[in-house]
Amino acid sequence: MNFNDLGDPQADLPGLDERRRGYLAELSDIRDEIADIERLGREASAFETEAKEQEARLASIGLMEHGHDEGHETCPVCESRLAVPVPTVTEIRNSLVGIQRQLSGVRRDAPRLQERTAALEGRRAAVSEQLRTVQRDIAQRIQDNERLRAAQNQFVEQARVAGRVAYYLENAGAATPSSELPAQIRQLKAELEALQAAIDANASEDRLATALNLVGRDLTAFAAALGLEHGDNPLRLDLKNLTVVADTNDGPLQLAQMGSGENWVGYHVAAHLSLHKLFRKRSRPVPGFLMLDQPSQAHYPPDRDQEGRIDGLEDEDQEAVRSLFRLLHEFTASLNAGMQIIVSDHVELLDQWFRDSIAERWRDDIALIPMSWLND
Repeated sequence: MNFNDLGDPQADLPGLDERRRGYLAELSDIRDEIADIERLGREASAFETEAKEQEARLASIGLMEHGHDEGHETCPVCESRLAVPVPTVTEIRNSLVGIQRQLSGVRRDAPRLQERTAALEGRRAAVSEQLRTVQRDIAQRIQDNERLRAAQNQFVEQARVAGRVAYYLENAGAATPSSELPAQIRQLKAELEALQAAIDANASEDRLATALNLVGRDLTAFAAALGLEHGDNPLRLDLKNLTVVADTNDGPLQLAQMGSGENWVGYHVAAHLSLHKLFRKRSRPVPGFLMLDQPSQAHYPPDRDQEGRIDGLEDEDQEAVRSLFRLLHEFTASLNAGMQIIVSDHVELLDQWFRDSIAERWRDDIALIPMSWLND
């Protein structure tokens, strides 16, 4: 693009400014003339008021029209000599005629003054509008000049960059067939696509939905293994309310609506195991560690402790406790030492796998906190 096509950024501004100054000067002259006419009108009005008072006083001369047309040097009442002779009737009549003539002139000039004032007001309005138009044109021209100046700077920068690229291409050698540059380009493109996919909102939502589906699948399997109420229905985690939901034929059921305390403990354990399984499979930076304190309490309260034996429990409670510990044992074994579960409980099953998993029996004066710590 030719820079000359953009025009001179200062073009037209001197002419517009000259017109603006001309309109301002004309408005000043119009205002001065209107002020002079208004002042003349005020003076004429004052003169007319004074002349009318003189006319009213001189009108009394009509009473003397049969008098002598002579002046008097003595007062007709006290016969004292007057310092200034009294004017004759003719002189007074002539003064009255002169005043009336002047009043007629003033009344005749008043409409012409009003017409001139109206014409000046109209001209002032027209010049004011022309002035506003010129000022808008000046403002628009200044704005256009700023855009033109920015466009010029952009074109200059583009030309500079294009010149540097051309210079580089002229002096840079072509990549040899054995160059690693194409492979690096492909690798960087792949990394770029991976990063774009990672920050894509839709992809993030899809990954979250997939993770929740996997957690729900394992949650359903663990609930079925524990024989939990409503465990035969599809289960899922509700992120909004942070609870377990069972999708039944009659609608969704939240954890608070599913059974009693035994059921709730089982669902909490199943939810923890489902989440940890996902974390371990995806190598997420979540510690592979779970601590449970007396998960059998809902089935086997401490006041019914029989040295850890559960043979005194109902068959359902015995099976529920055994299923719970069996699930924990199989879960840790399935992850190949990728998960550690510590359970503190007063239950002691007779199964060999359970006995092999016991780390410490806190009985016979053996407690969680050694007595030596207290003595020290």
